[in-house]
Amino acid sequence: MKNKYKLIIFIVLVVLMFFGMALIGAKGKISNLKYVFFGDQNHTLKTLTETNSFIKLKINIVDKNIEFITSEEEEIKIEYYESEQYSFSHYFSDDTLGFYGERNFYFNFNFFNFNKSKYRTVKVYLPKGYSGAIEAITSNSKISISDYTLTSLDLESSNGKITVSNINTEKLELTTSNSTISLSNINVVNDLYCQTSNGKVLLNNISAEDIEVITSNGAIEGSQFKATSISFNTSNSPINTTSIDCGDILAVTSNSKVTLGIIGKMSDYKISYETFNGNAKINDVNYANKNTLNNDAPKLLFIETSNAYIYVNFTE
Repeated sequence: MKNKYKLIIFIVLVVLMFFGMALIGAKGKISNLKYVFFGDQNHTLKTLTETNSFIKLKINIVDKNIEFITSEEEEIKIEYYESEQYSFSHYFSDDTLGFYGERNFYFNFNFFNFNKSKYRTVKVYLPKGYSGAIEAITSNSKISISDYTLTSLDLESSNGKITVSNINTEKLELTTSNSTISLSNINVVNDLYCQTSNGKVLLNNISAEDIEVITSNGAIEGSQFKATSISFNTSNSPINTTSIDCGDILAVTSNSKVTLGIIGKMSDYKISYETFNGNAKINDVNYANKNTLNNDAPKLLFIETSNAYIYVNFTE
């Protein structure tokens, strides 16, 4: 009987705690609780239209997808859904157009909110001739962009996929977490940096001065790389990349195999590798689990993993 009372008291305390958190999210107003549980059911489609007179676009929102769409128009047009729960603002400063969005409540449970995904998407119609800089930040949402030549591109999310294709830029930086980063047909004059966690990084036809890819618990996969240096770093997941035309190459993971296809001569690379509980095969020749080859070679290939094999193939 005592255990039964303890269970009832525990359930009551949990309910009260949950209600208290919801009330905090509603900013102390009982009337706002409907937004916390059900979300905002009333959305108004709005459009921001501005002339293409700025050289940098900054977007900073939360819980909204950001979709960049090439436009034949000369003006930039941003379409978004505003509601009592979520508001937007914009500003001009030093040739920069800033666009911001924020929730009007602290917490956004929305357990019974079945609103369509279109309400969660901000569409940015950007003139196809736009050649400035883009910085876009969101959370718990996706970002996608393609078909632009830019001075720089900086995208950041969390718990949301980032997809970038057909982009020419001087600098590219992508950051997310718990999701995938997908890159294809990318040309970067200087550095390319992308980082995620608990998510894959997919790369195809990538050219840059320096390429750095970091993730954890997610695979790094791709083909057709051209760079001065490349760094692939993950954990508990494989690295599988081919057609690498590069100087120095670093590939580090754990508990998973490393497979590299490199364009060039094996003799051009000082090869330093180590794996625990595994072996290495280079150009179809088996090697011990730890070794250094071609000490005097001009380029460096460093590979490290554990509990898995290393496969490297050189093609001239």
